[in-house]
Amino acid sequence: MRLLRLLLIGSAVAACGCAAFAPGARTQSGPAGAPLSAPDPFPSPNPLPYLPEPAAWVWPRVLLGQAVATPPQSAIARMPAAAPAATVSTASVSNLPWKSEYESTQRRAIQTAVLGSGAEHVLITGSLTGNDPASVRMLDALLERLVRQSDLLDGREAVLVRDPHPDGLVERIMVNARGVDLNRNFPSPRFTASPTRETGPHAASEAETRVLLRLLGDSKPVRVVHVRTGKSERTLVTGNAACLELLERLRGEFAVDVATFDGEFKAGSLEEFAATRLKSQVLLIELPAQRGPPATVDLLVAATLGMQQPATSPETKTVDPPVAGQPSTTSPAALTGDVESSGPDGAKGYVELLPPPPDAGNGVPVTESGFYELSPP
Repeated sequence: MRLLRLLLIGSAVAACGCAAFAPGARTQSGPAGAPLSAPDPFPSPNPLPYLPEPAAWVWPRVLLGQAVATPPQSAIARMPAAAPAATVSTASVSNLPWKSEYESTQRRAIQTAVLGSGAEHVLITGSLTGNDPASVRMLDALLERLVRQSDLLDGREAVLVRDPHPDGLVERIMVNARGVDLNRNFPSPRFTASPTRETGPHAASEAETRVLLRLLGDSKPVRVVHVRTGKSERTLVTGNAACLELLERLRGEFAVDVATFDGEFKAGSLEEFAATRLKSQVLLIELPAQRGPPATVDLLVAATLGMQQPATSPETKTVDPPVAGQPSTTSPAALTGDVESSGPDGAKGYVELLPPPPDAGNGVPVTESGFYELSPP
């Protein structure tokens, strides 16, 4: 009798437990067992039970130049309304031709403007790092200047992106609403094989990244300028090897510090994508937080125009001709201040080469491997 009573009590407890967990299990799928959304690709070490949001919508993968997908109306109707605009003064922006044709992860407007026309296209974007209102103000000032002096863009089309990261500006965070560093999310042959929340689950997984990819694919710019606030008290302009002459000009005219990437880009960054995939000139302009117009606007205009002289620019400073035995003023060494010593230096990996191989007597060089210098043991 006692054994029968224990069995009955155990059955009752098991039935209560199943009833308590049944509703949670039913929320894991929609009609006919179809899943409502994908789980978090980066769960925490001690995750809570996953209960998907019925209004959730997963952005699909897109290729460079494809249109950015729009969520279905059923998902848009349930999405929360976007937060108010960023705390950047809009009094001077109301008359500027910014267009709100693209949206961020949290459906805030990514404002863009296209000015001028011509064969040469240039893209200038504000900071990909969130919470950088200074870069937004600089893009406003640049657009105002280009609108007022439209003749500056003679034969050139400029695409301006006011703030590619509006969620970070409003929420005062560096990453986007999904915790991804946007400047590590671009397509890259070196994209990590072990994605983290900071890189995103895969390249171009974020809405903001895909907006820039579409703009880049549509305009195919010869030059990409990324404007953001730096930590130094002086302006630093970093460029790739394709714009050494432009770096030299900016240093001479605006007394800014210049540097080169020296072939090293952050994997998944906008700079790497523009330089390696688009073969564009790349300029990263890091501005001091306290420096503002008009000096900085002149610098941005010069970066936009490239080697073309603006109509209102001061006279270009003459550059002394190179001295024999000294590095060229447009070499990476001259721009960064590091001058390599001339001649072989075994400590730096340079070695004396063997004399050239003999020819076969008929003017055709001999290509057998036996005539080439072997690698050191």
